[in-house]
Amino acid sequence: MEIPSVVTIHGVTAQRGWFLNFSQQTYLRTVAKMLFGEVAAIVCLTRGDAELIAKIAGSASKIHIIPNGVDIELFKPGKECASRLVVWTGRFVSEKGLNYLIEATKIVNRQMPDARFLLVGSGPLENKTAKLVKDLGLPPRVVQFTGPLERGKIASPPESYSVRATFFERRPSTFHSRGYGVQCSRRRFRHLWDQ
Repeated sequence: MEIPSVVTIHGVTAQRGWFLNFSQQTYLRTVAKMLFGEVAAIVCLTRGDAELIAKIAGSASKIHIIPNGVDIELFKPGKECASRLVVWTGRFVSEKGLNYLIEATKIVNRQMPDARFLLVGSGPLENKTAKLVKDLGLPPRVVQFTGPLERGKIASPPESYSVRATFFERRPSTFHSRGYGVQCSRRRFRHLWDQ
């Protein structure tokens, strides 16, 4: 008796240099393609990933799109607020496309000097990202690095939510951005800006 199996795709490829990129493509066109033919279902987190996997698998018939969930008890929409705080959370890796947000920060800061950007997380490109912030002349009062934080410290009660920042599927992430609406509290992070 065969047990049906399901494969979940958490992004299709990551840009890691010509050899690893070639290796990923070779794997996808051979081993992964064979695997996709054997499984009962393929779960993708995004429509973009589903389209890429359908091309590799030769069919979309087994593919189901099920985005990662958001704890709606922890992350709730709140009242509108005049505060301009953008919170980015993730790993500091190239496929997250954080460099695009940092470059946009320079433009936003010129037009909205009171806007603040909080970068939550860590990773191999954290120092490179900090250097980009410095090279663009963005002061610490505009861009703050927190390191990793627990979800409960990122979320806050609805009455103190301040800004809704949404990252749309496939942009600005270069890999597997999720289409989440994220809200965060300036009050919770006020101590970071009082410098």
